[in-house]
Amino acid sequence: LAAISSTVTAADLTWTGATSGIWDTSTANWSGASTVFTGGDNAVFSGTPTNNVTAASGLTIGSINLQSGFTGSVTLTGANTVNGTTTVSAGTLNVGATGSLGSRAITLGGGTLQNSGGADVTIANSISVGSGGGSIKLGVAKNLNLTGTLSGSGNLTLGGSGPLSSINMSFSSNTLTW
Repeated sequence: LAAISSTVTAADLTWTGATSGIWDTSTANWSGASTVFTGGDNAVFSGTPTNNVTAASGLTIGSINLQSGFTGSVTLTGANTVNGTTTVSAGTLNVGATGSLGSRAITLGGGTLQNSGGADVTIANSISVGSGGGSIKLGVAKNLNLTGTLSGSGNLTLGGSGPLSSINMSFSSNTLTW
């Protein structure tokens, strides 16, 4: 008998938000190979969506890409598995819980990474700041703890709102050019 093997390639799906702001595996909010997100697909965000992502949790995601020119926001409300990288070139990526971005690398290239929700959030992922720079902001009066590695050569802007907010940076290594 001959062995049969196949390689499944993740589909690139682009968020339209046509139905709602819910990113799940049953709502038709995407364009591409399918209008419904399937576990392992790559999530692409470009342009101005009909609805911003307001809830995404418990997903298996290939990669996340907020492309240059994206004017919306994506809110990850709970833990997810992200098998590829997360790139934030524009718009805002809101992180509502520790583990929302899995454990893979994050690249900031002009966009904003921000905490959201009612709990302290720890991001242990490595963060690279590209030539387009980027921002890390506090979105609520809770702590944002950054504990991975920080690298790159772009300008990093730190900011936030709320009198009880703090960004705690205890990177395991730092090669960012200051």
